[in-house]
This record gives sequence, C-alpha cells and structure tokens, in this order.
Amino acid sequence: MKLIKSAVLLIGLSITSGCGVAEAQQQALDLTGYVDHYPFDKVNGVTFRQNPLVVAGVRRAVTDAKIREAVLENDDVVDTPILQLSEGRLYADSFDPRGGGSTNWAILITADGGKTAVCFSDNAVYGNGTSTWYYEGEEAFVQDGPCPGEKDDIEARFGTWPVGPIPG
Repeated sequence: MKLIKSAVLLIGLSITSGCGVAEAQQQALDLTGYVDHYPFDKVNGVTFRQNPLVVAGVRRAVTDAKIREAVLENDDVVDTPILQLSEGRLYADSFDPRGGGSTNWAILITADGGKTAVCFSDNAVYGNGTSTWYYEGEEAFVQDGPCPGEKDDIEARFGTWPVGPIPG
C-alpha cells in the first residue's frame, strides 16, 4: 500500500512539475508577460532582451552588429516599461543617458516574435536629427527625430506596422 501511495505521489508531483514547465515554455513563446515590465525585469527568469524570441527578432531585423549590441546587450541605459499596442504588438524603448538621449532605440515586436522592427538613432534629440527603422535585415525608412516613446504617438505614426503596411 505504501508503494502505491508513493507512486501516486510521484506521479502527481511529475504532473504538477510538468505543468509549470509547460507554462514557462508557453510564456517563452508569448511575450505579453513582459507588458508593463521594464526590459531588465525577469519574467520566468529571463529578461526581455535575453528572451530568444526578442534576440532572434532583432537579429532578423538588423544586420549591423553595433546596433544589435546596443539594443540587446547594453545594460547601462534608461528603459521605459514595455507597452502593449494594437494588433498584439509590444514596444520597448531605451536610451543611453551619457548622450542626453541622442542615442536611443526601440523594439517593435509581435507577441509571438514573428515580426520585429527596430528603431535606432545616434543623433536625434529634442526634435533634431533622424532615426532609422530596420525590418527584415534592411532599412525600412528614416524618420525625423528620435525613436518615439509615447503610446499614442507610436500608434498614430505607425498604424499596425510591422503587422500591416509600412507607414507613410
């Protein structure tokens, strides 16, 4: 009888543990758990910028190694909480405080990581200069000023991109 109870207990623990693993795997495949968190916050033990979906998306969007390094590996930055946009998109933006915000970047990504666009600027501050958007390994377009940071501005300027057409 003790043997049967032990076996049932072990099976129950295995099933419970399996659910935790499955849940963590599902959350790794869905980035919405990062909404309202900072990019450096860990969700299921992984930061937004370390999440394999984000890393793969940024690598697909940008071929320039220096930009990828700034976006994914630079932790000496000012981050804002990750925004939830329409069409299941998430938006994370950051800037390097040493330049007063003139070097900034943003990741616009679908919750499943399937579509990713990256904005990067190293010369735009206080409405001057430009920022460049990258998508699928190419420059998608250049815009005046830094990468946007306000949800309403992002939605108005970009519509549903990169799910929908390139704005403009």
